[in-house]
Amino acid sequence: MKPEIDSANAVDPAVKQPLVSIITVVYNGAEVLERTLLSVNSQTYPHIEYIIVEGASKDGTLDLIQRYESLFDTLISEPDRGLYDAMNKGINAATGDFVWFLNAGDEIAGFDTLERMMNAAQKHPFKCDVIYGETLMVDENGQETGIRDYKTLPKHLNWYHFREGMVVCHQSLLVSTRIVEMYNLKYSISADIDWAIRCLQRTEPDTVLNVGFAISRYLRGGLSAQRRKIAWKDRFYISLRHFGYVQTVVFHVMIAIKYVWRRLKSRPE
Repeated sequence: MKPEIDSANAVDPAVKQPLVSIITVVYNGAEVLERTLLSVNSQTYPHIEYIIVEGASKDGTLDLIQRYESLFDTLISEPDRGLYDAMNKGINAATGDFVWFLNAGDEIAGFDTLERMMNAAQKHPFKCDVIYGETLMVDENGQETGIRDYKTLPKHLNWYHFREGMVVCHQSLLVSTRIVEMYNLKYSISADIDWAIRCLQRTEPDTVLNVGFAISRYLRGGLSAQRRKIAWKDRFYISLRHFGYVQTVVFHVMIAIKYVWRRLKSRPE
């Protein structure tokens, strides 16, 4: 049962409201998918198209999805070539005005979050192409550990901010289907950075809206050392493509220094 709509945050019913295509990609995610499904279903905002892209899991994920079949509109269940191939399938299936990726284990921050976002977009003087906000980090028990502090969220986001990496989690970034780009499968781990850059390159400053509050809850998983190396390699070539050699080298040296500093700070006394 969904909570009642808060009239203070309610959107104007006289204005046509955007349809938001929420896309959940999952592979062998039976342990964490339910929280995502229920989070989307709890929203007070009614104009949602929910798409699930399931990659032929082997752990009971599909059985879980079928138990909740009343909660989603479209299911794509077939093998894929990895996360970003599956996300591209979701984009191709989307018919809404915005796409929003909430993959298995991710959650919307609150039951009225989407309604609050669309209310902010409705009051914005320009048509929005990108809507973004903060990300709440959660531990393996689902307990919030605070706002994501790995990167400072830019007040006025543009594509150049991504020279420092993924400054906005993809879970907290809604992109208009009018400008959305497909993920480049050349990058196996960091294609989200390239995707965000290319999407934002198609916007004007006045069409990018920072809602000013947390919009997603993210269970952060660690990368293995091998995957971290691939991620750094991906990010280097993405940066090289968009920012040139000198800036890429300078910013990667800065990123490396910050990474080492964070590791040293996190070590026990």
